[in-house]
Amino acid sequence: QICECPAFLVVDDDPLNRLVARSLLSRVKKNAVVCVESGSQALEIIQNRAEQSCCKKFSLILMDYEMPELNGPQCVKYLMGLVAQGEIPKQSIIGHTAYTTEEDHGFFKSCGVVDILPKPINMSDLISIIRLHAPDIKV
Repeated sequence: QICECPAFLVVDDDPLNRLVARSLLSRVKKNAVVCVESGSQALEIIQNRAEQSCCKKFSLILMDYEMPELNGPQCVKYLMGLVAQGEIPKQSIIGHTAYTTEEDHGFFKSCGVVDILPKPINMSDLISIIRLHAPDIKV
């Protein structure tokens, strides 16, 4: 049986950023992208997937840093707590941010992201991230 679960989750409050990420990720794998606009929506979809889906996790999650309600670092910290409790599997979460300082990147990584993909997104950086952190996806 071939799994049809989406491989990518994009978490960003900006509709244009979601559109661009979806477009580029869809070039890598068709019909494989889920987009949400908040950290709380991301928590819900990730927890539901762990409980119900054949794939249990996303191959790659792009997480924006600055979002209202529940920002990227807060969301990632919460997810890492769920991983530690065994409630969800560990996933490759990529910080997707316009923040450029080493301090911001270091803080995001200390929360649990495995890498940083700067905004604006470009295809060659995205492919490098996928090859490094989602080797199950053929690019």
